[in-house]
Amino acid sequence: MKGLSIIKTMFYALVVASMICSCDVLGNADKHEIIFKADGYSTKANYSNTNSFQLIWEDGDKIDLFSSFDDEHSDPQLESAAYSVTAINTSQPWECSLSAESTSLKWYDRTTSHDFYASYPKAKGTYNNHRVTFPIPYTQNNASDYMKNAFMVASASGLTYETAPDHVVSLAFKPIMTTLVITLVGKADDATDAGRRIVNSVAFKTRMPDNGDGTFSYLPASNTAYAAPSEKTVTWAPTSALTLNGAADEEHAETATFTVFLPFTEISNSNPLQVKVFCKDKDDKDKTYFATVDNVTITAGSKIYLKASPFSDLPTASESGLAFSTAMMGIVDDPNDKDLSNNTTYPWERL
Repeated sequence: MKGLSIIKTMFYALVVASMICSCDVLGNADKHEIIFKADGYSTKANYSNTNSFQLIWEDGDKIDLFSSFDDEHSDPQLESAAYSVTAINTSQPWECSLSAESTSLKWYDRTTSHDFYASYPKAKGTYNNHRVTFPIPYTQNNASDYMKNAFMVASASGLTYETAPDHVVSLAFKPIMTTLVITLVGKADDATDAGRRIVNSVAFKTRMPDNGDGTFSYLPASNTAYAAPSEKTVTWAPTSALTLNGAADEEHAETATFTVFLPFTEISNSNPLQVKVFCKDKDDKDKTYFATVDNVTITAGSKIYLKASPFSDLPTASESGLAFSTAMMGIVDDPNDKDLSNNTTYPWERL
């Protein structure tokens, strides 16, 4: 996937993506090979240049497919294979073909019931007992491949070669990472060198589902996480110095935008998100800004845009425990409405 570099912009929104992936079946002498073709709304690879909520496949994207079935003579069987995205529709890049990298999945026979599961990206998800498990990316950055943390899952149950309509298996991919697109804003009250802030890292603390070993599991049938959430912190750090120079007013304040992925996490009053930005000033002294999001429900697996107000130093702070002063968060009530001013905004509260 192509990554998105840090950009300088101010906008905010919420969207939940979904994707349809279907597979057609062609027969061979004994078993019928399952040939997959993506069709419908995409949820992965990269964001469209014309619609920041439309995710599109990119050539070379890879997924893992799992086929679970019972045969009359043994315990439930599980087969898996890796597939690559090929033959992307240039006019509708959420449509493509999927080609097996080596051995392809096949129907056991014409009447045996199969359950299908798919995970993106390849070699990240594992399947067991109706749930797909991924490693939690507790440390993230803005490298070009950052979208590798945008995990997705798809499933289809109880299908046979005979009962699948036209022998086609449709898979609806669902993003299972709560995606935060964060815009930081530099100081807007000091255009001198003293107003410069160098961002070292940003910490996101909330209750997240963790199996106890640094992984989390998603159950497609119930659209839930397997483990109860516990308080954890995901840390984002730039691959190189992220400098925001000070400005005389907010209109001219420098901004930087980056993306962070949390594992199927709902943010709400009962499960607030705490954000801390760790900076240095021109004299290499620590400056920390912090805020919390707790006054709106953000559904697990959603994509949201959060924009901070300019960094503002509290004059009475004995150390550098400073704050996002009334940072704003926006929610798109209508994803098709490109004018964000028509949508709902909520203030961030101070910690």
